[in-house]
Amino acid sequence: MATRFYGSICLTDLIDQAKKMHSSVKKHDKSGKYYVSVDVWINDEADKMGNTMKIILRSADETLRAKEGKVYVGSLREASVKGIKKSNNGFQEFDDLPF
Repeated sequence: MATRFYGSICLTDLIDQAKKMHSSVKKHDKSGKYYVSVDVWINDEADKMGNTMKIILRSADETLRAKEGKVYVGSLREASVKGIKKSNNGFQEFDDLPF
C-alpha cells in the first residue's frame, strides 16, 4: 500500500538559493527548465509541528556541501485517512468504529 505525505516547500528560500547559485540548482540543456536536487529523510520523531520528513538542498559534491551547509527548504508529514491509523505492526487500526 502506498503512503502519502504532504507538506510545504519555502519558495522564497528556494528562489534566494537559486539567485545565490547554489550547486543544487541546474538548468536542463534541452528544455531550459530549472531543476533542484534535494535530499529527503524521515525522522524517528515528529517535530513540534507534527512533521516527520525534512527537505534540504542537495549540494553537487562534498566540497560544496561543506561550503554551502544544510539549507532546509521544506518539511512533510504522513497523510492519514480520518479514523484509520497505521500501527507499529503494519496493520491498520480503526479507532472510530461503533463497536
